[in-house]
Amino acid sequence: MNALIYGLEVAVIGMVVVFIGLAILIGIVKVMTVILNKKEEPAPKPAAPVVPTAPAAPAPAPVAAAPAGDDAAVVAAIMAAISCMYEGTGKRPVVRAVRAVRRSSADWKHAYM
Repeated sequence: MNALIYGLEVAVIGMVVVFIGLAILIGIVKVMTVILNKKEEPAPKPAAPVVPTAPAAPAPAPVAAAPAGDDAAVVAAIMAAISCMYEGTGKRPVVRAVRAVRRSSADWKHAYM
C-alpha cells in the first residue's frame, strides 16, 4: 500500500511541476509578444482638404487572341473572383489576359501550403 501512495505522490508532483513550467513558458511568450509588438504611434498629420479626383483610366492593353479552349464564362468567373478580393479597397481591378498554365508535374507540388 505504501508503494501505491508513493507512486501517486510522485505522479502528482511531476504533473504539478510540468504545469507550472508550462505556465511560466506561456507567461514568457506573452511578455515577449507585448514587448515585440509595441509600436510608437506617429504624430498625427494635419488634415489636408480632400479633393476628389477622377481615377485615371488605365491604358488599354493589347488583347491577345484567345485560345480555342477559353470560354467567356471562365473569364467572367475569374473576373468575379478578383472583384470579390478587391471589394471595399477602393481599387478597380483590370484583367489584361487569361492564359492556361501547363504543368509537367503533379498539381499538389505547386500548392505551397
